Amino acid sequence: MKYNEITFSEIDLILDNMEDEYVNKIPSKLREFIKGNKKNNYIPNIDSNKSLEEQKLQKETKILLSILYMNYWCESEEEKKKLLEKFAENENIKEAELKEKYNIENIYRRNISRSNETEQQENSLQIYKEDGIFKKIWNKIIRFFIK
Repeated sequence: MKYNEITFSEIDLILDNMEDEYVNKIPSKLREFIKGNKKNNYIPNIDSNKSLEEQKLQKETKILLSILYMNYWCESEEEKKKLLEKFAENENIKEAELKEKYNIENIYRRNISRSNETEQQENSLQIYKEDGIFKKIWNKIIRFFIK
């Protein structure tokens, strides 16, 4: 996955607002790398009064935070194992959704239903038939005598 400057800016701001206990667990070279690759003129829209789940963070920021959590903040191997299981579960869910979305039979069914909808719309249209020239003249003559 490719991380961009905005991701590093968000991570840097989050780390700046974290307790020193957690920040000190991250190697200084990694902190320098994050600071060196952030976008300097970008100010992330992060509200310190909200939890991380409530923030509108980039997907890459969430991924990088989860990697930092797994590598530096997990207290035990069991906690890491549970986190990896959750990652695998999420990946399986995503794969299943993609398979469902791009399943040939489902695409075929969607195309058939769309074509049926189009046919129904075409069939529901009423044909407007304009009067011919003789009918128009006849109607004008009739209107003339009715007045």
